[in-house]
Amino acid sequence: MEQNLRAHRDSAIKNTQGFKQKLGELNTQKSSLTEEKRQLEVKVSSLEQEITVLRAAQVPKTDAPPTSAAQTEEQNKLLVSFPWSATFLLTNKFCQADLRAERDKLLAEKDTWSKAAPAEANNANALGTWEAEKAQLIKARDEAVEKLKACLYSVYLFDF
Repeated sequence: MEQNLRAHRDSAIKNTQGFKQKLGELNTQKSSLTEEKRQLEVKVSSLEQEITVLRAAQVPKTDAPPTSAAQTEEQNKLLVSFPWSATFLLTNKFCQADLRAERDKLLAEKDTWSKAAPAEANNANALGTWEAEKAQLIKARDEAVEKLKACLYSVYLFDF
């Protein structure tokens, strides 16, 4: 009987020690997660401050389409609901600005080419040069196609 009691006591001690060990591991994990959460909250607040600074520093452009009050209100609701959406909205605005600048640059280049094209069209020498270049390009293209066909044919023959 003493032996059973001793075995039961040893078993209870082992179980208690195992429980305490698991509890200690879980407490350590909980404290590390709590610390990580605190760091992330600090990072979120700093990013929110950065967003407000960027908004304050952003100068409205005259060629940009005006945003309505409803759009602004909707964007503010998104910012409150989803903090990550602020980054998306800022990135989207910067991308739109970049795209507008690229569009304006391409339109300006198109205008210069369209203005220069009629002046060259009147020149017969320029037209002859254009035709010669066009013929050379067509000839080079045809030669390249023939070489490609020959290569494909030789590969086809050696695959079997």
